[in-house]
Amino acid sequence: MRRFLSFLPAVAFFGAYIWSRDFAFATKILIGGAALQIVLLLLFRMSPSAAEWIVAALVLAFGGATLLLGDSEYLQIKTTVVNWLFALFLPVADFVFKKNVARALLGEFFAAADAQWRRASSAMALIFFFIGAINLAAIRHLSEAEWVWTKTFLYPAISFIGLIGVFIYLTRHAEFLEKDAGR
Repeated sequence: MRRFLSFLPAVAFFGAYIWSRDFAFATKILIGGAALQIVLLLLFRMSPSAAEWIVAALVLAFGGATLLLGDSEYLQIKTTVVNWLFALFLPVADFVFKKNVARALLGEFFAAADAQWRRASSAMALIFFFIGAINLAAIRHLSEAEWVWTKTFLYPAISFIGLIGVFIYLTRHAEFLEKDAGR
């Protein structure tokens, strides 16, 4: 259920934009979708994560600026801000808080030395940084409609390919943990 809800605002934005071709209308739907996501998580007794709260707040702030100032670039730049925050969070979590995000996500599948987990986490941070940088170029060089399609399909594809790369790295440099067949 949580995974479904995590896609709700983006799917609602894309659907609203494709249906209306109106960025301001789609932005209103995105803000409503982000608020609805938080409300539904709370209703289903799933505590929204810090990342979910932060993204919802950024949607409200950047979406609000887009609506108030009539400029789609404010909402478009949110993608770079979110990705660069994630890129910054990964090394900070690892080095300051001693929490490796790659290990937290994939540790049930692999046993690896700290150095391998740190490389995997660094690769994930680079992926987020790369998507943020691509987004800046997309804002400058693509039309609004092209940006919507790029954000909706290209960025998730890059994330998925990057995660596969991290997974392949770990299969070569870590021990794959087999799940107990009797569970």
